[in-house]
Amino acid sequence: MFKVSVVTVFPTLYDGFFSHGLVKKGIEKGIISINSVSLIEAAKKKRIDVPIVGHGSGMVLNCSVVEEAYDSIKKEPGTPPPYKIFFSPAGKKLTQPLLKEIYQHVQQKNNHLVLFAGRYEGFDIRSEEEYADIILSVGDFVCNDGDIPAQLFMSAFFRLIPGFVGKEESVINDSFTGSLVDTSHYGKKPSIWKERGVPELLKSGNHQEVDEWRYQNSLQRTANSHFAWWRLNVSSQKEKQDIKKYIPRHYVLLLHNDVMLPGNIVGESSVTSIDIHDISRSAATYGLSGVFIVTRLVEQQKLVEKFLSFWQKGAGRECNESRAFALRYTKCMGEINEVKEHLKVVEGVEPIMIATSSRREIPHGKMITYNDQEIIWKLQRPVLFILGTAHGIDPQVMNICDFRLLPIEGFEEFNFLSVRSAAAVIFDRWLGIQSKKLT
Repeated sequence: MFKVSVVTVFPTLYDGFFSHGLVKKGIEKGIISINSVSLIEAAKKKRIDVPIVGHGSGMVLNCSVVEEAYDSIKKEPGTPPPYKIFFSPAGKKLTQPLLKEIYQHVQQKNNHLVLFAGRYEGFDIRSEEEYADIILSVGDFVCNDGDIPAQLFMSAFFRLIPGFVGKEESVINDSFTGSLVDTSHYGKKPSIWKERGVPELLKSGNHQEVDEWRYQNSLQRTANSHFAWWRLNVSSQKEKQDIKKYIPRHYVLLLHNDVMLPGNIVGESSVTSIDIHDISRSAATYGLSGVFIVTRLVEQQKLVEKFLSFWQKGAGRECNESRAFALRYTKCMGEINEVKEHLKVVEGVEPIMIATSSRREIPHGKMITYNDQEIIWKLQRPVLFILGTAHGIDPQVMNICDFRLLPIEGFEEFNFLSVRSAAAVIFDRWLGIQSKKLT
């Protein structure tokens, strides 16, 4: 049996939570045991709240009252102390993997869990330092109290206890249990609702085909709405390849026309082989479908074509296979519009052009961040990153782009990355796998 003690100012807030649904059934089956501990009763007519130290308004829960409440909790003799959780917006954000870790810790701590639900400005920090095994946040927002977060935690935690949920399969397939969110679900009745039907395959009775449909649906839902979660928790190389089908194809354009030169002059810059090499290698690493070197200078075009021919068709292809592989989709064109028309033919639709710049002072009507993939991907069009050379893209060219990414920034004011370095950072922030797993 899992025992849960909730330390709270208002124990009656839990009456409904304990007496309905699966929680009620879990108590009746003897799977869980829950009791609430009143801070008001523990205070023994003392104030439970005290003013914060220093100027400004605000009250915190008295640490000596918290001590009285914790000491009143019945602990089994000869067993380890219970696992203690405090709730605070400043705590570690609760996720499904973290929930599983906590479950394992609680099992090691004799299945006894103590939750501390705060009020006011929260707990005196000394209470947390003394008792907390972990401090949890349920999201990047602030609640009036810790009671809703405590109930939210219990609702998620109890699902992990064997026997609490009727079918264990339901828990195994929960969203965020693995790298993918759960599939879409349809009810058997009505078969048509508001002109919306049910996919015929799901009614076929072919379990293998239904499972494949559900897997593909999970991939699509994850890519469209939870890409940030997925790339932190990706489970296999196969899954990487499978989810790519639901991510728009990406391209990059390295612009040598209409760029800013010293003296705030708009002009052309020279092509360099190292930029072509390194940007192509970065593009290949992150799965981009093409690299375009854009210059209207005829002599520069000849140099690029000679360079690419050496690696794509000539001796370079035999000399260095990996370099040739990276350069296989690199092309030279004269103008941005040529690239747009080329991609329109290849993809069947014009690309979304996303400008990049290190200059924050240049405004743009549609700025995006590196967390806005969903905004772009729901448009269901290929993506074309525009990288500038010299001192950056002419602002007038930037304004014809559909979106602009925020500049790459570090802790220092210095912000002069080479274009090839910037390209690698942009691709990684936008498409890179950021797994938290060591294996």
